[in-house]
Amino acid sequence: MPASPAAVSRVDPFDAFGFDQRYYDRWIRLARVYFRWLRVSVDGLQNLPDAGGGILVGNHAGHRWHDTTSLQFAARRLHGGKRVVRPLIFNGLGKFPVAGHVITQYAGGVVAHPRNVEYLLDRDELVLVYPEGVNSTLKRFGERNRPCPVEQWGSGFVRAAIRSGKPIVPVVGYGFESTVPTIALSRRLGRFWGMPKGLYPVSPQALLLGTVPMNSGAIPFPVKCHLSILPPIHVDGRFDRDAQIRELVGAVWEVIADRLSCLRAGRR
Repeated sequence: MPASPAAVSRVDPFDAFGFDQRYYDRWIRLARVYFRWLRVSVDGLQNLPDAGGGILVGNHAGHRWHDTTSLQFAARRLHGGKRVVRPLIFNGLGKFPVAGHVITQYAGGVVAHPRNVEYLLDRDELVLVYPEGVNSTLKRFGERNRPCPVEQWGSGFVRAAIRSGKPIVPVVGYGFESTVPTIALSRRLGRFWGMPKGLYPVSPQALLLGTVPMNSGAIPFPVKCHLSILPPIHVDGRFDRDAQIRELVGAVWEVIADRLSCLRAGRR
């Protein structure tokens, strides 16, 4: 008789992607440093499921990773369920020397592919998706705290929710783009580092610490940031046409955009 999944997990702590939860708790210690440095406040933490899978969908601060680590810290340390959040990453990010290993084995990053998402949801994991994709890295400082246009959003998270029956949980990050502000977009550096769409977001930190993409987020400005976790959206098989799927993508986008607008109104 084959062993149960729980028994297997006790014998082998690694999953199919090489992720080890023991290393994840070490990663959370680093996330706590940035969480406190940026004075991140969180609301709606009760909207995260205590158990079972879910698809967290949010706006992204581009090449900055503090919004992801802050959400991971909040879910692991502040939420009663002590949940692990598995962010989806583009394939090129996992290939960076050292950083790629840390992102996959310590931070739980998984290459964004439908089969990988299906694997995680079948294991009742929380999957973090940024539908803006690489478009979020091209936003200038004046476009901060605003989601990319809905036309640039992918629809894979809706299809994954339909197939798995898991809820969509909108997550709003505010202020993270100001921690490492983009002052210019360099095509030469973008081509050199193999950045998506061939553009490198130049920030003051990049000028001081070097242009290695992961270095720019090492010393963010101490801007006060906020995370808002909104009520889950349950999807069923009625959304089976492309037009209906795009309509639901627009509904999620609108919820996130409205919350960002409210947060902007409350700040100077």
